[in-house]
Amino acid sequence: MNSNTIILIILSFIFFILEYYYSYRKTGLLDRLKHLVLDIPYFCINIFVPAFLIKSIFYYYKTFLYYVSPSFKPLFSYFEIHYLVLFIIGFLISDFVGYLTHRFLYHKKLWILHRMHHESKVVRWHSSFRFNPLELAITTCFIYVVYSLIGIPKYLFYDLVILNYFINYMAHSELPIGNKTIEKFLVTPNYHRIHHSVELKNQKSNYAGVFTIWDRMFGTVNLTASKKLKLGIE
Repeated sequence: MNSNTIILIILSFIFFILEYYYSYRKTGLLDRLKHLVLDIPYFCINIFVPAFLIKSIFYYYKTFLYYVSPSFKPLFSYFEIHYLVLFIIGFLISDFVGYLTHRFLYHKKLWILHRMHHESKVVRWHSSFRFNPLELAITTCFIYVVYSLIGIPKYLFYDLVILNYFINYMAHSELPIGNKTIEKFLVTPNYHRIHHSVELKNQKSNYAGVFTIWDRMFGTVNLTASKKLKLGIE
């Protein structure tokens, strides 16, 4: 068991306890355990399947890229850039690409991939497990493509894993966190919960994963009161 897995288990335990005591809607322990157990298979599948798909898809992309342009050099290969700067740029890129692919998945022919994430009538920290593995593979491959074109090391994406899990746990949690000032910059649970409403107009808003600036730039912000919304798909 590697250090990331241990951190992830500890993080999961912390969020389970926090939701149990501080959720905006109180729910019994058995109900919380039931929904957690229902989402665990998604977590197990998504550890293995996307990794295989990503490796396959990205291999063919790299082969094609160097076939078309054998002398291709990424932009950042011409500069010496500190790791911290690369980390920040990589984080911003992954968040922006995540926003774009999130919107893209609402196309009528791709919705079948993303609807799995919206089918549950509860949105809790472990809802961040509930994804179609092909959707995760597609999103990650888009990020890898941009990284390789610019010259950001692919391993940096894996350095962001624990940070991304924490952010996803927080955004999908039932913690009563929401503030208009914070939400000018960052996604909160209240902000993201609107996106999980059964109302289609709400689902097609608040696509951002970390920084709400993308929603503001492209006109997809929705500040509907989120605590009494009906969640899931009708």
